[in-house]
Amino acid sequence: MRAFENRLNGKKLCVAGLDQGSLLFGLACTENRNGRGDVGLNMTGILPTLETIRWHRGLRMNDEVQIKVVEVTRTSKYKTMQKAPRDPRKYEKAYVRRMAKEFGWTIQAKQRSRTTATTKHHRKD
Repeated sequence: MRAFENRLNGKKLCVAGLDQGSLLFGLACTENRNGRGDVGLNMTGILPTLETIRWHRGLRMNDEVQIKVVEVTRTSKYKTMQKAPRDPRKYEKAYVRRMAKEFGWTIQAKQRSRTTATTKHHRKD
């Protein structure tokens, strides 16, 4: 499988790769108004099961990062960040609720009765 071999200051950190799925690689530098921030090496993968996995390493000033694309049979262990939801709409619902709260909106969920949920009623006017 194709993978990223990562070295930090000449030392091998990990070999990040997946048999199936997508793997994204990134270097991130964040800073806030107070001059505080973080620098890190991140690799995030999405498996066919929709689980999200990751490799992460914090970095310091003058660190040197090397990335090499390699073909391997084994990769380093990863951390599972998030299990796949049984209902993928769960995240969409959470997003809508977060945005409603941010905008000061109220959500009124319509209650479905058992009859309406299982039977379709067609009304002719």
